[in-house]
Amino acid sequence: MAKKVHTITRPLRQTSGDWHYVKWHWISEDVADKEIDRSFEGAFQGTPEQRRWFAAAVASDRSMPSLYVAKTGKVYFLCGDTYVRCTQETMTIDEGFPKSISSYWPGLKAVGFDRDIDAILSWDEKTVYLFKGLQYVRYNLETNKVDDGYPKSIALYWPGFKEAGFDSGIDAFVRWDTDRAYAFKGDQYIRFHIPTNKVDQAPRKTINYWNPLATLGPSRLMAMYLAGEVE
Repeated sequence: MAKKVHTITRPLRQTSGDWHYVKWHWISEDVADKEIDRSFEGAFQGTPEQRRWFAAAVASDRSMPSLYVAKTGKVYFLCGDTYVRCTQETMTIDEGFPKSISSYWPGLKAVGFDRDIDAILSWDEKTVYLFKGLQYVRYNLETNKVDDGYPKSIALYWPGFKEAGFDSGIDAFVRWDTDRAYAFKGDQYIRFHIPTNKVDQAPRKTINYWNPLATLGPSRLMAMYLAGEVE
């Protein structure tokens, strides 16, 4: 089953501008077809205010935490202390956005996760993990709150991340299938083996091992999310 993979990248040696949004028909790590390739600032259509939000997000040079919710077809992008919600199918920003993270994601402010989040990992239909600095929280989409006992240390609860240098500042995190999740930082990535709960692939250059991304040139992966599969 091929995947619909959405990536946001920026040139490795450039601090702002020219971010790429690419939608891939991803058959394997070696074979993928570009379906959409355009500037991230112009990828999703909206009001002038909403377009300014995307421009400011790019200018900040921070990673772009992204969350796709399959049952609604919505994708969320976070930057600073605000977020936008977009309709993936029409590539449009929903009316009324951006909004405050603290006002619409209950409990994040109390644990210090209402701004400057590094990455979001969509785990299953009801669970997402949010990463910030050295810590992470688990958020329940059904109860719409942070689970008890969080935040926790990435180094302590994600075995192998500290040794790989991925215990802070993660740019993107994606669960690829039932067995594998990939974390990206700078121009490198690691693979986390879910059944054994450990890193089973040490840091590698993203451009060398994710061949379709190599067509974009030396880049920093700012976000990746999966939105749909095709036969």
